[in-house]
Amino acid sequence: MYNSKGTIDSDALQNLNLVVNLTKHIQIKSNGVNEKDFDASDYAKFFPSFMWVVRDFNLRLEDKDGEEITSN
Repeated sequence: MYNSKGTIDSDALQNLNLVVNLTKHIQIKSNGVNEKDFDASDYAKFFPSFMWVVRDFNLRLEDKDGEEITSN
């Protein structure tokens, strides 16, 4: 779970870059099984799903002309 505060902008994506780079070093080792024989579904057995939680975020409801719109 990746917890961030505020809007998802270039700074938030840059901070997430650390997590992405760490995943490059994840390996599964098993007796007699070659790592190349694993696919994405095999990794899902060992690692949880990624969830990005954004908190303290406000969305202004405006149309393309800047006029206020309702949530409907």
